[in-house]
Amino acid sequence: MKNKALCLFQSSNRSQTYKHLFATGFALSTLAFSSTAFAAGFAVTTHSGTATALGGVGTANSDEPNSSYFNPAAMTEKKGLNIYIGTTVIIPKITYESPDGSEKAETVDAVLPPPNFHLAFPFTDEFVAGIGVTLPYGLTVEYEDDWVGREEIRRQRLQTIDVNPNVAYKIGNTGLSLALGGQLVFGTVELENTNILRDDKEVKAHIGGTSIAFGATAAVFYKPTKNLSFGLNYRSAFDLAFDGDAHFEGEEGTPFENTFVDQKVSTELHLPHAITAGVGYRTEKIFVGLDVGFTTWSNYNQVDLQFTKPCTVGATGCDVGTDKTNPPTSTIQADWFDAPVFRLGAEYKITQAWPVRVGAAFDMSPIPDENVAPSLPGNDRAVITAGTGYTWNSFRADLAYMLVLTSRDITNGKQDGHYETTASLIGINLGYGF
Repeated sequence: MKNKALCLFQSSNRSQTYKHLFATGFALSTLAFSSTAFAAGFAVTTHSGTATALGGVGTANSDEPNSSYFNPAAMTEKKGLNIYIGTTVIIPKITYESPDGSEKAETVDAVLPPPNFHLAFPFTDEFVAGIGVTLPYGLTVEYEDDWVGREEIRRQRLQTIDVNPNVAYKIGNTGLSLALGGQLVFGTVELENTNILRDDKEVKAHIGGTSIAFGATAAVFYKPTKNLSFGLNYRSAFDLAFDGDAHFEGEEGTPFENTFVDQKVSTELHLPHAITAGVGYRTEKIFVGLDVGFTTWSNYNQVDLQFTKPCTVGATGCDVGTDKTNPPTSTIQADWFDAPVFRLGAEYKITQAWPVRVGAAFDMSPIPDENVAPSLPGNDRAVITAGTGYTWNSFRADLAYMLVLTSRDITNGKQDGHYETTASLIGINLGYGF
């Protein structure tokens, strides 16, 4: 493949498109509402068929089987080996309508199955070790090749795999348990968009990158009485330093062949701290829980894109005065703000082995109007959930359904229009030792 240059980052409206391409791709102000499944922003929280059916409630639920994610300190509430594994199948759709109604588009049909896994083993009555594997941040969004906003985004995908070992300790007969853990996070990102150079000529751009990051977790579980429980769960911020490749197609044999250069690019994505407090009340047949979460999305304030090849001297698109000897750096402002989420769930046991569950959540968007984009047209959203389960001997199965609906108008010049997002999520888990 011939070299194709990146100097359009330095001038013209087209260069702003490329700037936005790389920044959005690595920084992922996105959702694929592969996510509406996610908490506001692009955080994934549907890691348990039980918690998903309860509106995401799990911090103070002593019966929550994926305690590695929702509250590792609650591992001390269970006896023997515990294993819990499953997935939440996400079926998202974004539809777009231009301000005058003349243009309409929607995302390509997709079925996304992020997995989850939990294992815990007690070494003594007080000391428990466990490990969880989840995808805490992620998204996939893909529009049709010819949609009107393809210069902003055509396709993007972010995956993070979080390996989370934990240890928990129960302090005598106080009802209090504490936990500490670590996070080893593997991240990958891909992004595609189309640069329309003229009516009959388009250049496709693709980037991909990988990263590894580290973080920590801490949790508290307190059960002062048989019926009442409290929980506090903290998952630290971490930084994904992406190194990737930029590749262009479609400029061969045109005057733009020396304007786009395949090259290395890098950036750092600052992901937030997340803390959740919860309270639960349980009787023989009923459980009611409330979780309040807070995510420091203000960590995600800007993205700096570093390129590895300088603007070629005399190349079309280079501004007068641009330093031709050093690779350019572009900065994209995000300026997200911290956002809370409120979750309420209830369970009723029809029989000792057969519970039914319902829940609701209100998730506030951290994205300001001036920076919202088609890659993540998220807004405050209400969520409703329902589910059931069944236990026999030491085995359990859980099934959940979540419906997410939201809409947002974009009026900042990033493909203005009205966006409707819907997502159906189906959580399926199997467990042993419960």
